[in-house]
Amino acid sequence: MSCQMQDPRPGPLRVLHVLNVMDRAGAETWLMHMARGLDPARVRMDFLVHAGRPGAYDAELQRLGCRVLSSPLTRAGLPRYVLRLWRLLRRERYDVVHSHVHLFSGVTLLVARAAGVPVRLAHSHTDASAVEEGASPLRRAYRSLMRALVRREATGGLACSAPAGRDLFGAGWGRDPRWRTLYCGIGLGAFEGACDARALRASLGLAPDELVLGHVGRFIPLKNHAFVVEVARELARLHPRVRLLLVGEGPLQAEVQRQVEASGLGPRTLFLRARPDVPALMRGAMDVLLLPSEREGLPLVGLEAQAAGLPLLVSDAVTPEVAVVPGLVRFLPLARPAADWAAEALALAQRPRPADALARLRQSPFTLEASRAGLEQAYGLAPRAPAPRPARALRPAPPLPA
Repeated sequence: MSCQMQDPRPGPLRVLHVLNVMDRAGAETWLMHMARGLDPARVRMDFLVHAGRPGAYDAELQRLGCRVLSSPLTRAGLPRYVLRLWRLLRRERYDVVHSHVHLFSGVTLLVARAAGVPVRLAHSHTDASAVEEGASPLRRAYRSLMRALVRREATGGLACSAPAGRDLFGAGWGRDPRWRTLYCGIGLGAFEGACDARALRASLGLAPDELVLGHVGRFIPLKNHAFVVEVARELARLHPRVRLLLVGEGPLQAEVQRQVEASGLGPRTLFLRARPDVPALMRGAMDVLLLPSEREGLPLVGLEAQAAGLPLLVSDAVTPEVAVVPGLVRFLPLARPAADWAAEALALAQRPRPADALARLRQSPFTLEASRAGLEQAYGLAPRAPAPRPARALRPAPPLPA
């Protein structure tokens, strides 16, 4: 899929990303890598966010010269949102609108076409099909309408995995030349060099001989933290020195903390906020990573774990596309009891880490270089040799029109 620009204006291609908030999460971190790595002489990116609060990456984006524009989205305020978006697109004359809001991309791309934006991309970062099976008639009607709008209004579409593509673009998405898979790459530099695991563990209060079960992700229902706690409780029956390390933030954190205390795992559990040193935690603090997600697009944390050589146990709701390093990823159905998951986690944790894990990631399609090349192709830019990145001046974000 490549959309060639017609009658391009001089200067860099102007792209508006539409998403909820630029926090530390998979797709958002990938976008942050793209903002750091794309040549600003070729592509200039702004971000329209819906959450109505600052994101973790906002300050860095602004230092890079990207504008972060806030337009809070509520059901009652939908007409006003549509008008603000249309005025913004008409005023700024973006070349590309890149929408990351899944089904709601039907609305954003409809407004983008009305405003005359030539390249309109819908990007699917998740597979919500399993959740949508039990949806209400009203929700099913909304889903059907939004998918139809995406198919009509998008000039192109990207998906982080095959299941994510089917979920947004339909079962026959592979037959439409507008749609394609673009794997979100991860930065591999943090997985290079030596790692002092003993010092890292000591800083967290973890002993060298403790078996650490890790999880990285937001505290939201689909991440299935309740099952993580069950598995940790069963694992503690199999190993005398088990610790649970949970990294992330989110609305269910207090509830998960109560579950941990009720299960008797309180003294064994560490809760860490979302932080930039997750690669170090995977390399030196964790023995196995657990991802019993109820649904995913393609979890970048699973790729990071493999780059660290960290074995991971994941639900079969996760696409097999995530498995890059042979023998490092084990899939289990969520229908299996927690005791089975605990036994598998213990077996994985006791295996030696593969020496070639990082090399395999470098040779995979999950590198930042592959992502940047694919993204530039989706924007209609011809491949070019990399050039030195000039410094960018801070440009404050102007308010959106009322």
